[in-house]
Amino acid sequence: MKKKNYLLSILLVLSIGYIVYMKYEIKNINEHNMDNTLSNLKFSLSQEDDIGYKNFLNLITESNHSKYTKDYYRQLKSKWSGSGLQENYILLKQSNGEYLLIRYFKGEKDYKIEDVIWVPEKDKDLFYKKY
Repeated sequence: MKKKNYLLSILLVLSIGYIVYMKYEIKNINEHNMDNTLSNLKFSLSQEDDIGYKNFLNLITESNHSKYTKDYYRQLKSKWSGSGLQENYILLKQSNGEYLLIRYFKGEKDYKIEDVIWVPEKDKDLFYKKY
């Protein structure tokens, strides 16, 4: 009888631990952040065309869906190597018309800036196209 109670206690503790772990994992998977978005983009590029394109569009703002056609998705997919180094940038468009491209990384406790780059006039259209 003691052995049975002991086994049931262990099973109960393991079950509760598993439930807590899965709740935490599901929360992280559904969390909307840049890392998950990039992971989902990579995943969509590795899927069959129809499913991958649908998942790709789910990552794009609705107002830009028409811009990213299935043909565009296929071209993007054909250039996808399957791996790469992620670098994080923020574009700061100043009121004086100057653009600064800031490369940053997440340190142990906060974000740190690695580089600040002035964007030359000739390259500004890469960031804001006039339609």
